[in-house]
Amino acid sequence: MYIAAACLKQFRLNEITLSWSRNADTLHQARVSLRRLRSLFSICKSMFKRRAMRPMAPPKPRCLRCVPAAM
Repeated sequence: MYIAAACLKQFRLNEITLSWSRNADTLHQARVSLRRLRSLFSICKSMFKRRAMRPMAPPKPRCLRCVPAAM
C-alpha cells in the first residue's frame, strides 16, 4: 500500500507542475510514476480474487418512481 501511495503522490506532484509548465522532465517523471503503479498492480493481481476484477453492473433503482418512463 505504501508503494502505491508513493506512486500516486509522485504523479500528483508532477501533474500540478504540468498544469502550468510543459517541462519534458516533469512529463517523464509523471509517466514513470504511472508505469510503476501499473507494474505494482500487475505484480499484485494474484492477491485479488478473479471475481472481484469483473466490471460492476449499474445499480438497480430502489423504487418504481426512480425508473424512467418508456416512450
